[in-house]
Amino acid sequence: MNDQPEQQEGVETGGRRYDHVLISVSNPRTADQLVRLGRLLSDTSSVLHIMNVTVEAPFPQRAASWRRSSQLVMDMTHLASRLGRVARPLAATAKSIPDAIVSALGDVEADLVIMGWFGRVTPLAVKRSRVVNKVLHRAGCAVAVLKSRGELEQMERLVVPIGLPGLNEDRMAVVRRLRRQRAIPATLVHVLTPGSDLSEQEARGRLAEPAQCFSAPVEARVVRARDVVSGILDVAEPQDLIVIGPGREWVFSSFLFGRHADQLTNRAPCSVLMFKSREQKLTAWFRGLLKALMQRLTGSEE
Repeated sequence: MNDQPEQQEGVETGGRRYDHVLISVSNPRTADQLVRLGRLLSDTSSVLHIMNVTVEAPFPQRAASWRRSSQLVMDMTHLASRLGRVARPLAATAKSIPDAIVSALGDVEADLVIMGWFGRVTPLAVKRSRVVNKVLHRAGCAVAVLKSRGELEQMERLVVPIGLPGLNEDRMAVVRRLRRQRAIPATLVHVLTPGSDLSEQEARGRLAEPAQCFSAPVEARVVRARDVVSGILDVAEPQDLIVIGPGREWVFSSFLFGRHADQLTNRAPCSVLMFKSREQKLTAWFRGLLKALMQRLTGSEE
């Protein structure tokens, strides 16, 4: 992958369209990966809004932060333009960074917000990292959080964990979009734990439905492991990109995307894209509570 606009012919087509994508950049070392991800998930007619927010402070510190912020935003705006996207810079100073981002989402009518996660995902880090956590809970649009461990242009395969039953069409659409520019292999993975009720043959049969969501062939794998995270890690390679959705626990303050998702993000040898489609928090909270109660009653790990 290079800095040239993509061809109109794509490997995968269909799925939700993102007309306005807000990309929150803060770390110069990984900001370009967020912009490149925005390019992969959008179309040539989409608008990428490149945003950085600095916290209000006394004038000397505010002026220095503003210069760094503005330079980063302009650099990433130029990169987005080179990648064939309409890009608009958006730098702001505010008392609250997440409040400024959420406000900007409404102002630009964003369909998707892209952010990065740095370091390990722990209950303490989730509590302290109010930017990602608050935007995740308050955004009225889809949210993509990238834990970068390598260059997106060097990824060789997409690994997509699939829980059965259930199929998140928005997440499948994200995977299809990631495959549009190159014929990147994709592997759908379902993990059978000791407490699983399905046989391996039954699990393979149920993977047929999500596999049919793709125009290009995908590999469907059923693996046995002591737990879900270990099974996915048995499949993952350093040059992969794992695409996961939130567990039901993402609405609780001690988790970012849920117990399994947070553990996987910490332990994976490769980059992880955590994608949450638009969902009402109250509905998600009820589902998460119900799942937690069922797990406690049955002792299940899935």
